[in-house]
Amino acid sequence: ADVRDSLREIESTLALTGARPSKQDKARMERLKAQRRSLEQRHRALARASVDAYAKCCGACSPLLKLLGVVTAGIVLALVLSIMLSALECALHHSSCKGSLAAESHLPNPLDTLLVVSSRVFPLDYMVLCAVILAVFAASLLAVTRIGVWFLWLRLYKLRRSSTPPQGLLLTCVILMFIIVTFSISTVMIIPQYIAFGSQT
Repeated sequence: ADVRDSLREIESTLALTGARPSKQDKARMERLKAQRRSLEQRHRALARASVDAYAKCCGACSPLLKLLGVVTAGIVLALVLSIMLSALECALHHSSCKGSLAAESHLPNPLDTLLVVSSRVFPLDYMVLCAVILAVFAASLLAVTRIGVWFLWLRLYKLRRSSTPPQGLLLTCVILMFIIVTFSISTVMIIPQYIAFGSQT
């Protein structure tokens, strides 16, 4: 910035006076232009180095991200299967007066079985349950940010970076809170054995 300002000052002074530049002014301008070129080259080199460092970091984290994606896909698949099997069991084996819980389970429930087995090692069941909750929250957040906030067929707010109104952010938070509350209520049906007995089963 100092080099650019000095160069502009010399050029504006020469333009105002209308005089021809002296040898000293020419030498100083050449020196300032050389400094500016050197600084621009250094800036480009630093930008390339930062991009290369980011690419190397992403390349190093790529296997970890793939593993995280596989684990998340497995958790979501187990959750979807558990919801489907729980709904099927409610439809087939539960009477209308007993609610959504049964005394015994007739169909296998992968998420419930995973949590019951992992509860034998103390923090493992909490880690699995936190991973399930985070997967539900992340999927809900991604869906809300992609789709936006709707009321019936009317789009109320489209979520965009740095341009979403505060009302849209507030409604998004309310929607996410309702999703988490709904999920916490439906865990009684999705993972009944773990919720009722934990590792005692």
